[in-house]
Amino acid sequence: MSEKKNKNILLIICIYFFICVRYFFLAPTRMIASKLFLITIVTYLSIFITISFYHFKLTIEKKFFILGLIFGLLLVFLIPLLHGIDETVHFYKVYSFFNNTNSNATYDNIPKTIIDVSHYNYYNNYFLKSIDNNDTVVSEEFIGAKLYSPISYLFYLIPMFIFQKLINANIFCIIITGRLFGFLLWLIISTYIIKIIPKRKEFFAFLFLVPISLTLVTTFTGDLLTNLSVFLFISIWYNIYESDRKITKKEIILITILGIISVFCKVVYALLFFIILLLPDEKFTSKKSKIFISLTIFGVLVISAFINLNIVGKDMIEAYPSIALQKNFILSHPFQYLFIFNKTLFINFPLYCFQFITGYDTMCQNSININSYISVLYIVIIGLSLFFDESIIYLNRKSKLLLFVCIFAIVFILFTSLYIQWTGTNYGIGIDFIYGIQGRYFIPLASLLIFVNCNKKINVNKNYLWTLVILINYIVTLKIICL
Repeated sequence: MSEKKNKNILLIICIYFFICVRYFFLAPTRMIASKLFLITIVTYLSIFITISFYHFKLTIEKKFFILGLIFGLLLVFLIPLLHGIDETVHFYKVYSFFNNTNSNATYDNIPKTIIDVSHYNYYNNYFLKSIDNNDTVVSEEFIGAKLYSPISYLFYLIPMFIFQKLINANIFCIIITGRLFGFLLWLIISTYIIKIIPKRKEFFAFLFLVPISLTLVTTFTGDLLTNLSVFLFISIWYNIYESDRKITKKEIILITILGIISVFCKVVYALLFFIILLLPDEKFTSKKSKIFISLTIFGVLVISAFINLNIVGKDMIEAYPSIALQKNFILSHPFQYLFIFNKTLFINFPLYCFQFITGYDTMCQNSININSYISVLYIVIIGLSLFFDESIIYLNRKSKLLLFVCIFAIVFILFTSLYIQWTGTNYGIGIDFIYGIQGRYFIPLASLLIFVNCNKKINVNKNYLWTLVILINYIVTLKIICL
């Protein structure tokens, strides 16, 4: 390695050890020896990854796979059980599929073992217990789980069936195997997405490695398959656009399947599939073929949406009894609601940005607060990565208008649904603010940044940005250790 590289690596090692020593003093007295040991291990791993990226010429997908695998596996075991974002609710939803006691009931009688485990951020004897359906407690926080489709949890069903239904293992084993199975499938598919996408590979790699995204995919969540379906569709779309070929039948079928998955996971993101219309006519055998294929895909998605609505419609009213009243308020005061929408969006916009990167105050049951400067730094990294490749997607005025309408519609529907459901039920009818919106809801929308054109790529040492990504995830991991 050159003298400059040696100096850079030496500086990086010094930074790691400075942060490491700082966190030594933050580790709580409980289990202090084990926590200090973990901090040391994570520090050496981070240094090893950083030096490897400087020393070896690795493809972007390999860098992503190595970094994602190491930090992902750490988070699978380090995030306290059922301390992911809404993980207790999502875990119980998966559990209920194989336990008829509560799967079709009111979700108010929850196995006590699940509640007990969710209250502790360190390992104890509760984690060695099997889940007892006969020992339940009353809780209303799980009623919202009825609204989630089984499709959202496909990656968790196999480990839950094997380790809970067949073996009846302890809850620690069930949760960890479920986390591992979901995370590893996410990692494989995400690596494939980065591999097939023609440009903006670093952008997608950095987007997948956002700390809040990693903490989501390493715990039980309904967002894993939602986000994957959107990103895989965008990668296919981008691959078709940048290639000299026409769209294939396999791609049409795959896009349709991904659209159906998106509808049943979170229907609002299915609107992103309208960008199939932004593909040039030359990508189809004829203009009539483009119209026919697009209408067929949209028709299937609309039918899927109606089926999904019929499935969750009654449950939605039970979970959020104030829906009808809040709808009437919006319809009778449309301009007042538009003011509420704008007010919430502009006031909370910085908060959504911070939550988009580090979760801000939502990570690990609101027990971790990451400095907002880290979020700003990561946003800058993502922004710079958009200009590593020359990429121009030509859109006429109608196409730009369609793209804008799709983005606005998704944001507006997201806010309105939370206003009708969460805000109306928990804060009152007609309140002048929208509650419940989180930055992670905008992760699928971030994929549309590929439409930001770059006429001339910037010359930046990409290893510096990879180092910062490693460093940020390293700090977040230490924060979790020090819970």
